[in-house]
Amino acid sequence: MRIVGAERIALVVALLAAAVPAAHAAAPDSCQRAALQRRIGGLREVHLVGPAGEILLRQPLVDPDGIRMREPFHPPRPALIVVGELPAAPRPVERVAWSDIDSVQVHVGGDPGSITMGFVIGALVGVLISVPFSQVAAQMGVPKQVTFSLTGGLGGLFGAAFGAGVQHWRTVFPRLRGEQSMLPCGAGRQGTDR
Repeated sequence: MRIVGAERIALVVALLAAAVPAAHAAAPDSCQRAALQRRIGGLREVHLVGPAGEILLRQPLVDPDGIRMREPFHPPRPALIVVGELPAAPRPVERVAWSDIDSVQVHVGGDPGSITMGFVIGALVGVLISVPFSQVAAQMGVPKQVTFSLTGGLGGLFGAAFGAGVQHWRTVFPRLRGEQSMLPCGAGRQGTDR
């Protein structure tokens, strides 16, 4: 097998890319840690992404060494009536060091895009469902426009309510390129406080 020009370059680039480890997010300074704690401190859980994979950390608390659980883990109480031996509940991750964190994500929902999409889809479904019934309503003296408007509006409201419940993860540390920084205190400061 003979490797020629472009194939050789592509092979070298692929080998170099595989040899270079992924860059980690730099550990935040004290001001950035305080801003991150204000952002995630009251949440039930955060999603941490790092080289070891994805970790769901409950009750997050930011400290100089990483992110940890606010309170130590207490295994759940077994059922009132237990027959036989119960397996131990798996212990969740209680602390993740900054060196193991590439990004911190929070659970968000109810964004305008999901609500709008739900409204549009719900309105269309409402109108399509009302097509067979519009003839019956017209015989009863109800204009088709009223039937379509009513069912489309109700479908849109149900769709918007459904769209408001759609949740996803949003990165809060480090911020993605082009987004306004959530941690403005660290920008422009000389030196680091770790």
